Amino acid sequence: MEFEHVVIVNDPERSPAPPEPLAALIAALRLLAVHPQVFDEDIDDVEVAPASGGVLARKIVRGKLVLHERVTLSTGGRALEQTVEAPDTLAGASRRITIEEPAPGVLVLRFRYTRKHGTVESELSEAERGVLRAAYLDKDRDFVARLRDLSRHGALDTLLSRLYDRSSPDYRKFLSVAEFTDQFGPTVQDYQAVVAYVQSYGLTVTDTPKNRLIVSLTGTVAQVNSAFNVKMNTYQHPTESRNFFSPDREPSLNVSTQS
Repeated sequence: MEFEHVVIVNDPERSPAPPEPLAALIAALRLLAVHPQVFDEDIDDVEVAPASGGVLARKIVRGKLVLHERVTLSTGGRALEQTVEAPDTLAGASRRITIEEPAPGVLVLRFRYTRKHGTVESELSEAERGVLRAAYLDKDRDFVARLRDLSRHGALDTLLSRLYDRSSPDYRKFLSVAEFTDQFGPTVQDYQAVVAYVQSYGLTVTDTPKNRLIVSLTGTVAQVNSAFNVKMNTYQHPTESRNFFSPDREPSLNVSTQS
């Protein structure tokens, strides 16, 4: 099973989002290679070690699933490829992310997934494969949203300078999920303040990941509007034949935090 999709990062004619510089995308791929937990709250633990030829050997723990991967960054940092080496049932599966500039001022990320024949995915119906592809697309859109957030707060440059500056005491010290959370995540007090805040508006907290980067919740549109000072509206997608829901402004919280 092979499929790919493109997520737009910059397109002045189609997206009102502030543009991201090419350097920010390259930095995000470098950070993804060594600290994937920054972009994926479902990761419980990570171990990264340099391997031969500039390749990274990476171990990712997701609950009971333990993945051993080979991660390669291209020269210039415009492409990243992750290939699973173990367990055997997933060996050979890969994801390749490529930064592309199809036109002046336009930047996109192309995600290409490959699964070997004989896996569960290869036995799915076309409708089921469509659902799977949609799930991957949503996850990759979340990656871009997280990239924007990190770039806006200057965290991309801060994290990478500590990892790759030879004069830094943290040079090539790849952090575990717990270490990353302690150094760069919100404090426990700030995180709990946000949890208490959304609960005070009647929203139900469904998950609190270990990295404290996300509070998963459910609730009504009215509760979301009230808690985040927004109004949820329905919009026509500018390039696709579909509608989507989005707030009418940048969400904000009436809660004080220290970080």
